[in-house]
Amino acid sequence: MEVKQSQRELPKTIRETLSAFANTHGGVLILGLSESTGFTATGVHDASKLSNDLASLCSTDMEPALRPLIRGSRRLYAQVGRLRSPQVPLAIPPLGRTWERPGGPLTDVLITVSQAHLSGENEMTVDSRRGSEHYASQTGLRGFIRRRPLLSFFVLANLMSWAAWTPYILSATGLGILDFTFPSVLGTTQFAGVLPGAYLGPIFAAFIVTAVADGKAGLRRWVGRMMKWRVSWIWYFGAAAGVPAAIIISGFAVSNEDIHMPPVAVLVAYLPSLLLQMVTTGLAEEPGWRDFALPRLQRKFGPLVGTLILGPLWGFWHVPLFLSEWGGWPNVTWLTVAEFIAFACLFSVIVTWVFNRTGQSLPLVMVLHVSVNNFMSLAYADMFPSLANAQQTSHVTLLASGTAAIIILVATRGRLGYRKTEEAVPEATHQS
Repeated sequence: MEVKQSQRELPKTIRETLSAFANTHGGVLILGLSESTGFTATGVHDASKLSNDLASLCSTDMEPALRPLIRGSRRLYAQVGRLRSPQVPLAIPPLGRTWERPGGPLTDVLITVSQAHLSGENEMTVDSRRGSEHYASQTGLRGFIRRRPLLSFFVLANLMSWAAWTPYILSATGLGILDFTFPSVLGTTQFAGVLPGAYLGPIFAAFIVTAVADGKAGLRRWVGRMMKWRVSWIWYFGAAAGVPAAIIISGFAVSNEDIHMPPVAVLVAYLPSLLLQMVTTGLAEEPGWRDFALPRLQRKFGPLVGTLILGPLWGFWHVPLFLSEWGGWPNVTWLTVAEFIAFACLFSVIVTWVFNRTGQSLPLVMVLHVSVNNFMSLAYADMFPSLANAQQTSHVTLLASGTAAIIILVATRGRLGYRKTEEAVPEATHQS
């Protein structure tokens, strides 16, 4: 048994405590008692917040995940059921690997949260009942989402976007099966035909899965990364100017120095167009791919392998759009699609590095992402008219992203700016 005063926040050592319990014989953690004053009740200020934070931590920060059942009002009881695998969360997953404990299943870990102002009720009650009703939240669709948040996200993101894009693909802007055309807004049909499906996919899927799997605490962290815009201006300048610079250098090399100055109108429209891309493409995609999926993939597989998983999945999500005006239909080949997915993999290496080095700033990642879209759609064709066809354009972006990715991989030795702390598994201290 361990007791922690912890009135406002979860203890900093709670991961180590749960890991130690899981690797021995289980245990009880009591929050809201002061050991230094003879185990008097100090209470917690917000039991609801602590229970949500605990559930989210067990779900996202432990590998394999712990699934506590939390109930109660004045005092909260959180019980983690037996894992059906000999694997136990020996340490925090950023180490990039898991361990196995020989022997039987994990002994239950019980966590009791003492509410503030206990009115003299200092006795402790631990609910140790077993029964299927304790694990009802782990069955059905909600249970599947909690157990498999990453798989649920990728399935939902694809299904919802692809369903919304189906009319666009079947219309005259795509395969021409349906006899209607999507309206053009600002010179493109993509605002009406593509953007709704983009909003319905990654960002909405991430919201659903986070709400179900991690609750309010998870949503706070998810939204918190979206609001993390206070990063050095050098990063914003590097993202907004570095992407065009890399593409220009690559295009200059491939075109045998055939480069032209873009029209003044393009230069004037460049910044407003970048801001528009931020609230359309950037906002629709990155809260899902990078804000939701990337942190989980890095914890589970490490930064490089996690990125190599995310890159193809991100590229694959776009594949149906190659049957429409967006992808240049009907002048599309399998090589076109393959090169796009290869670009997504290479560019993901860059994005992961920026995401990690900026403390997981999503606005910065959005700027990086849309800088590619903005330059390629607004300025590229005017600057490199001899490289304006789809195949040559693909080669230029592959050269630019591939060069940058290789430099980052070599410079970081594959760590991509990911900071993981080697932590030993502590011994559990039992109080009786």
